[in-house]
Amino acid sequence: TKENWVESFKQNPPKIFKILWRNKFAKELTMMSKRDLRVATQILTGHAALNHHLSRVNRTVQPLCPLCEAEEETVSHLLGQCPMLGSLRAEFFETYYTTASDIVDRYNLRKIIGYVHRTKRLEPTHASNDSTNS
Repeated sequence: TKENWVESFKQNPPKIFKILWRNKFAKELTMMSKRDLRVATQILTGHAALNHHLSRVNRTVQPLCPLCEAEEETVSHLLGQCPMLGSLRAEFFETYYTTASDIVDRYNLRKIIGYVHRTKRLEPTHASNDSTNS
């Protein structure tokens, strides 16, 4: 049931959630569109339509980042480390390479979600195409 899931999440949140959650995000979440809330949820929980997570759900998907093909495509990689997103990252966060933790410490969720939208990696049509073509 939903109540069981909520209790389970409170007792044992995903590792990435423990790293990325900031209390300042709570108010922002209540004012988001469904599209932005979907992305925020994926980023904060790590249950994102990125190849690392998709490979855990579907063993035919390779966990590598399709942009750089050098590392697993995780939330942390997408936010702070993919070299192919360095210029875009600099545009949003004034740095080419950083940690996801540093980004959530320094920027609001709207800015982070804006960056993620610009990467197009969590767009519904893009994510579903990746999972079928990988």
